[in-house]
Amino acid sequence: MSKRSRIENSTEKVRKNKKTKRSLLVIFLVFIVIALILAGIYFAFYQTGKKKMHPEGGISVMLPDQTEDAYDDEGGRLVKYKGSTYRLNENIVSVLCMGVDREELPEDSSVPGENGQADALFLVTLDVKTGKTTVIGLSRDALADVDVYSYGGSFIRTDNKQICLAYAYGDGKNTSAENVMRSFSRLFYGMPLKYYFAMDLESIAALNDSVGGVTLTSLETLRLSGKIVTKGEVVTLLGKDARDYVQYRDSKLLDSNNQRIKRQRQYLTEFSQKVLKMTKKNISVPVKLFKKVLPYSATNLEVSDVTYLTTRLLETNINGNFDFKIVKGKVVQGKKYAEFIVDETALYELILEVFYNQVD
Repeated sequence: MSKRSRIENSTEKVRKNKKTKRSLLVIFLVFIVIALILAGIYFAFYQTGKKKMHPEGGISVMLPDQTEDAYDDEGGRLVKYKGSTYRLNENIVSVLCMGVDREELPEDSSVPGENGQADALFLVTLDVKTGKTTVIGLSRDALADVDVYSYGGSFIRTDNKQICLAYAYGDGKNTSAENVMRSFSRLFYGMPLKYYFAMDLESIAALNDSVGGVTLTSLETLRLSGKIVTKGEVVTLLGKDARDYVQYRDSKLLDSNNQRIKRQRQYLTEFSQKVLKMTKKNISVPVKLFKKVLPYSATNLEVSDVTYLTTRLLETNINGNFDFKIVKGKVVQGKKYAEFIVDETALYELILEVFYNQVD
């Protein structure tokens, strides 16, 4: 090979190497740009959620008339009760979560349409500063003031009835969820609620299988969709079995809903722990699950809200621990169905415990 040929080959190799380096550089820059865009989107979601979920403004908590030695000041921000003073914790964000059953409707002509009932009710609260997370479970049979609407959507009256029925007076989506939220707020002495997430119980199977199923120890002997599980048996719930485990109740038993709440609490704990472990490896998991369940849901939460809350939870509550509280009361037999009478004093003290900080 001549000297000129060797020079030309060498020059060509240099060109190819430079071209390869340029190509790698372009690819690298593309990845950087994509990463920056994603980071920007994430930051934007986070900031939007933060601003939206912490609006300025007052709050009003109505005191129960029968509670002695109790009064509020500053529009409910400052409460004195039994010699102690409590100040509202404004770092708390709460979301009322509802599991909607569209099959189980009572034989009650006053319930219009077939929009279902709020079969499971949980108020999830997160202190975005400390990470403390509390879940408050309320019986679907709890008596509350419910707004009753006609088939055409016109307001008729407010009745004291099972809070689960509030969902039926609406469009089966947002207006139904908002009606439940109003009743829930009234029951909680006027504590204002802003966010809700109502999910069709039929979607539990898809959500459950998205995390590979949930393993737990059965609290009861139950007939699930695919098999019978015995009390104390360790089982991994898949598909419709997950839905059946949290949904089933024997309506012939007066306290059957209390037993169901225990199973729902257990399932929620195990599911949340599994999602948290997955999220630590991939921060996008909650948003993906949120988007997956949206077609089965009614909510006023947005992706930015979920991003913000998830981030704060991971930053402040590393172990993902949360307290589970049940609203206390007693079950009595109504004219047709079981009714849950809330212990008003215990509920008031629960509100102070969760939403307030004792200052003296």
